[in-house]
Amino acid sequence: MTAACITLDQIEARTATSVALAIYARRVQDTFVSIAVGKPLLGLLNLRLNQLKTPLRSGFLEKLSDEQLAEVAGLLKNLNACLLRLAEDERLRTNYYLKSGIERIRENREDFESILENIYLTLDPGFHKAVSSAIDKLNLGVDDRAAMLR
Repeated sequence: MTAACITLDQIEARTATSVALAIYARRVQDTFVSIAVGKPLLGLLNLRLNQLKTPLRSGFLEKLSDEQLAEVAGLLKNLNACLLRLAEDERLRTNYYLKSGIERIRENREDFESILENIYLTLDPGFHKAVSSAIDKLNLGVDDRAAMLR
């Protein structure tokens, strides 16, 4: 399945799975569990996050209606909050065996935050007016639609 061939239901399922994995990963506390369970769990979570992120960056969002974009934004907001709690957990951040996985979680969270910001800008009519006004003032002959995020 290519990145562009994904449905809204698949995005929702991947987001829900990622949230569940993030919640489980926060429960890792002692050394044995962090080696036996935590490290593979973070690896799986990062894999799932990449599988979710790829289609969101490939133009999939451009095909969605404003209502669908708002739904995806809600899902990503919840995911981002879970990833933030996980990435900022002091016990996990300082755990020698989990540091690299947590760092990748932080990087993925920043990527999802960027995607979420783009969705919010796309849904903001004030942003569209500002872009249109700037294009008009530049008088470059560029189509408004080409400059929008969608």
